[in-house]
Amino acid sequence: MDKNGKNKSGLSLFEIIELVWCWVNKFKVEQTEKITGRGHHTVSDWFNLCRDLVVEQFKKRGKMGGKGLIVQIDESIFQGKRKYNRGRLRLGDCKPVDNEDTDGNTTDTSEDNSYKENHNYDNTNYGSRVQGPWVLGMCCLREDGILERRSFIVNKRDRDTLLPIIIQEIEPGSTIHSDEWRAYSTLKNHGFLHQTVNHSKNFIDPHTGAQTQTIECLWRHLKVNYNIRSRGATNLLESQLQEEWWHSVNPTKPKHTQH
Repeated sequence: MDKNGKNKSGLSLFEIIELVWCWVNKFKVEQTEKITGRGHHTVSDWFNLCRDLVVEQFKKRGKMGGKGLIVQIDESIFQGKRKYNRGRLRLGDCKPVDNEDTDGNTTDTSEDNSYKENHNYDNTNYGSRVQGPWVLGMCCLREDGILERRSFIVNKRDRDTLLPIIIQEIEPGSTIHSDEWRAYSTLKNHGFLHQTVNHSKNFIDPHTGAQTQTIECLWRHLKVNYNIRSRGATNLLESQLQEEWWHSVNPTKPKHTQH
């Protein structure tokens, strides 16, 4: 910092705080440019710096959930769609794997992937979808009223991939709500109370109250916030997911309450 209150970035302390405030309050880059008068590259650079700090904090996280708390889990594909079917796909047409092994580790089939039934895959680069990664998400309404959410990019949706993440991230004794995806079938063997909902019949299980509506709403929020529907996932997706975790545990709006 020099005698004029400037640092090596050329911005004053007030100008830096202004940019960080916009990031904390989840302003878009374009909105921040108008509010602060800063250029696109300056705003993007500072937003990326804030995200880098969050990535370091994410490494220090503890487990979520606990006895008496409910953690909802679900998976979703983060893919985009080209407008009017014009332009080449950014990631090409990579046909998703759809196999089942002898241990019940079925991979990459769900309602999120139902579009496969309506598309013929010939490995050309002229399909309507931008093939994107699968993401495992989990959320928990904590005792302090904060709705914590975490998301992880996964290569597959089989038990061998999802189970280690769940064990690493969720406290034993937690109640886990999920759909009836086969990869979750052994959660009770790992110290969790596991309750499922059959989405082909109910949104909320009439006997246990199990539901995944909160995490499903969060998928929509994520995909809109990062323009996943229009442009697909970028190489920033992992840090963007960790940024969303930070915002969830540091809310600027009133905390959630149980309904």
